[in-house]
Amino acid sequence: MIDDDAQKRGNKRLKEISYWLSEAQPEYTEKDRVERIMKNAPKDRPDSPMSGNPLRLKDLVPIQLNRENDGNEKAGGNGKCICAVSNKAITTQPVVVIKKSGVVLLKDVYDSVVKGKKGKSMVCPITGEKFKEKDILDLQKGKSGFAASGDVVASKYTPTMT
Repeated sequence: MIDDDAQKRGNKRLKEISYWLSEAQPEYTEKDRVERIMKNAPKDRPDSPMSGNPLRLKDLVPIQLNRENDGNEKAGGNGKCICAVSNKAITTQPVVVIKKSGVVLLKDVYDSVVKGKKGKSMVCPITGEKFKEKDILDLQKGKSGFAASGDVVASKYTPTMT
């Protein structure tokens, strides 16, 4: 004689461990479907990479990027970005932006030309606009997939016979 309760418990256990069976699949209601969609819905505003809070329009700073060949398509395309003062190509060197004017300068050019002057307020070499030290933003250096960029982590391994 088979006990009905034991058989029901066995079927219930089989459904719990046999997730591939159609009768073991969870049942979703319309409410569950809406909750899942809302959970994965895109945000209204992206997060700030610095603070993690929602990005605000006033957090953004417009910048002026000068390019080699003035972006002339016939003269070789867009070209590399260049420093506004020295006209040197910006590759992986440290770069700063003056927030008030949006001018992009190499860090060493900024240190020698702008910061080298004594006084509380400094003057933008392109626009002539006064600014303070807090109006300077350091730009993040670009990375690449090549081994030569960034910090070297690995060192040469010399095995020894022990």
